[in-house]
Amino acid sequence: MIIQICSQAEAIALAGSIPMKTSIISITSKEDGDVLFPDNSNIDAVLNLKLNDLTQEVDEEGIPYGRLLPKAEDLTGLKAFVEGLSCDCLIVHCWAG
Repeated sequence: MIIQICSQAEAIALAGSIPMKTSIISITSKEDGDVLFPDNSNIDAVLNLKLNDLTQEVDEEGIPYGRLLPKAEDLTGLKAFVEGLSCDCLIVHCWAG
C-alpha cells in the first residue's frame, strides 16, 4: 500500500486524479467543515477526523494557540477504518501536511 501524507490542497488535487483504489483520512479542525473531494470512482472511503493537530498548547514563545489538544475520543473510528482498508493507496492530510 502507498501512503501519501500531504496538505489539504495536495490531497484534493491528488484525489481528483488518483488512478488506483484509494482511501482518505481527512483531518480538519473542529471548526471547519468536511473537505469536499472531487468525484473519482477510485475513492473507496473517507474518514473525517475533527481535531486540532497540536502536540502542545503553546507555541515556541509560550503563547497559547487557543485550541484544545486532541483527546482519545477525537480518534473514534480510526482503528476500525485502518483495519478495514482494502485499498492500494491511503491519503492522509491535515491543513499543512
